[in-house]
Amino acid sequence: MELYTATLRHPILQSARYVNDMTGLSLFAVRAPFERYGAAAYFNGQRRLIGIYLSERNELIMPLRRSRGFDNDWTYAKYMWRSSALAMVTISDHLLTTHFIEANTLATVSRQCLPAAHPLRVFLKPFTYRTVTINYSAATSLVSPGGLCHRIWGFEYDEFLKVCDYVIAHYRFRTMPDWIPESMKLENNRRSKPGFDNHKCEDKSAQEYAGIPKCPGCGYDLAKATELQNGFHEDSETSVLSAVDEEESEWVQNYPIAKDLPAFWKVVRDYVKRFFEIEYGKEAPHHDDQDDHVTSQRPFMKEPCEQRFISELCKPLGLNGIPSRAFLIDVITQLICACTGIHEHVGHVG
Repeated sequence: MELYTATLRHPILQSARYVNDMTGLSLFAVRAPFERYGAAAYFNGQRRLIGIYLSERNELIMPLRRSRGFDNDWTYAKYMWRSSALAMVTISDHLLTTHFIEANTLATVSRQCLPAAHPLRVFLKPFTYRTVTINYSAATSLVSPGGLCHRIWGFEYDEFLKVCDYVIAHYRFRTMPDWIPESMKLENNRRSKPGFDNHKCEDKSAQEYAGIPKCPGCGYDLAKATELQNGFHEDSETSVLSAVDEEESEWVQNYPIAKDLPAFWKVVRDYVKRFFEIEYGKEAPHHDDQDDHVTSQRPFMKEPCEQRFISELCKPLGLNGIPSRAFLIDVITQLICACTGIHEHVGHVG
């Protein structure tokens, strides 16, 4: 849901760098006397909360600078944003996406399409253990009429079903590396960048070496400069890299998933890739053409049950097909991540 232009042009938001937008829930009515969910929190470059937009009131709330008493509006705005975030993450990311779409897809398709002794089904079984039982319990106790979801949040049951339809309609399959927006990646949150762009050398003697190709930062040529010059440059470069490491450490401390998520993805993907290499052989480039050539013990995923597995895997995920071995590895990796690390992450949001 788009925020109102007038709100976005508020002067305080000129210093906003990050936003956590949970305004989508404002589309759905709630029981009286509650206010609708929906809020967006704005943060400045120092990651300080500077304002919260409330959808129901169409108002931007900011903390009072000189408040001696209890700032009721600001306290309420924080509560509304926190409640909206908890509802959205629990319903969308945890219940529907992780449980009912991705984990359910991996569990049901592997069991329906692959024989019990098939190596891929055996490989996937530990990651889907008790998924069917847990999802059935969620269907009967959480999303049923009068269930916990109906009673915990302010939606009438038919409106809660509309929320579910909204989430499912907007679901798009994404692998974990695509989860982190560009604005939240480490390289876009450094005050300085590694290299010579931010390096300022104060050594005047650097200008005396005419005819020697000069470093853009300090005028030294690393290959031809004297040991003294090299030592000075290395000290300067070390200080730059040290500052970069410090900034990286600071960003990871405040937004640890920027580092943890790619690392977790790589571990799981390497594990899945290794399984296919053991079972089907390694994939290597063919010398006669540019196409990939697979040297395997048997054809890669060509058995009827395997082809059906791939076809059925695409349907609930909204995929038009799985055209390559690498993409199949990506898809299976993502579904395993959903059953493990992602579930652990979204399950502790409260």
